Amino acid sequence: DTLRRTFYSSLYRSFLAPNIGSDTDGRYTGWDQKIHRARDFTYYQNWSLWDTYRTQSQLLSLLAPREARDMAISVVHIDEESGWLPKWGYGTVET
Repeated sequence: DTLRRTFYSSLYRSFLAPNIGSDTDGRYTGWDQKIHRARDFTYYQNWSLWDTYRTQSQLLSLLAPREARDMAISVVHIDEESGWLPKWGYGTVET
């Protein structure tokens, strides 16, 4: 029972971030501080790519492929808007 609780608690925490950063109509503030519109994807923000790219990304692609796809597209948009990939992004800034 303890192992099961630990497993599901860890699984829950793996879905806490990144978070949806776009409004219901797809608008979001980009890293260039301009308003953009996510078309055909949901924009995600609040990244810890330095810590998660080896493990969490693969887990999410298996368990939530649509969301993982949208997260990958979001990272590409961040690079296009700012000129770099986020390492520890919070909203539209690097922490």
